[in-house]
Amino acid sequence: MNYYFSLIFKTISFLLILLLLLSVGSHLFHPKDNRMESGMEELAANGILGEKKDSIDVLFLGDSEAVSSISPMELWNKYGFTSYVCATSGQSLYTTYRFLVRAFQNQSPSVVVLETDALFQGISFQSCLLSEASIYLPIFQYHDRWKSLTLKDFTASITYTWTDDWKGYNSSTDIKAADAAGYMIPSDHIQEIEPLTALYLRRIKKFCQSRSVSFLLVSTPSTKNWNYPRHNGVVQVAAKENLPFLDLNLITDTLAIDWNTDTRDEGDHLNNFGAKKVSLYLGEYLKKQYVLEDRRNDSAYQSWKLAPNGFIAGYQTMCVLFPY
Repeated sequence: MNYYFSLIFKTISFLLILLLLLSVGSHLFHPKDNRMESGMEELAANGILGEKKDSIDVLFLGDSEAVSSISPMELWNKYGFTSYVCATSGQSLYTTYRFLVRAFQNQSPSVVVLETDALFQGISFQSCLLSEASIYLPIFQYHDRWKSLTLKDFTASITYTWTDDWKGYNSSTDIKAADAAGYMIPSDHIQEIEPLTALYLRRIKKFCQSRSVSFLLVSTPSTKNWNYPRHNGVVQVAAKENLPFLDLNLITDTLAIDWNTDTRDEGDHLNNFGAKKVSLYLGEYLKKQYVLEDRRNDSAYQSWKLAPNGFIAGYQTMCVLFPY
């Protein structure tokens, strides 16, 4: 009997010491700022960490389709509400969930929008476990930082100071025309969403519900990544989870998308011309469907008019390229 008690005691002691070491290591390895030189990954998406507390009205999540299709500064300039694109290339839904949790540490948006291409990214059980662990123990995400640790990592607290001028959007004036033949041909076939992905979709939904946040699914135009079977798959899961779903691939004529000029890479992603059309339509939809305040005359949001780090020049350039 004493042997078993001793074994249990040693096991518990080992686990507690391991947890303590992981906790200490997590603080040490975690970037102390959200800048590249501090070791932060996915800089544009993590720029939200530097935004003023509770200043973001709409949070966009997803993969590169969201990054290239939704411009928060277009939404601000036309409709006056604030938004941020916490999207990354190839973002799987377990990563989406991690960005959601991280964003809500300092923000309380009233609407969360998921770009649905992320529902069809590959996902594995091991990757899910690692992602979950990194939420609570960042050492699992930043373990490679041992090569670049400085004295500041041992002594400083975590303080985020950097903001992205484009609020997560990836601006591009490149034009490579798309072949839209066969794009969005109606079909009864359903490309079903994988069970683990569906599980994370429910987790995101429950996270939003627990905070009384509206949750919307949106598909942005892409001739290479979207088709009717995927549309049907999202319709199916949206009905099951009772979620609103807006598929902009069905209304490209309404959006006036021109596949000769509005894509940067032959229909895979939109460029600034296409993103402006999508952003303005989506902004109108959001203003009608949700309560979003026009903050353009609010002195607390003057930084959105005069954003730091040379944003004025960049925004003026965009206004010249894409006048209203």
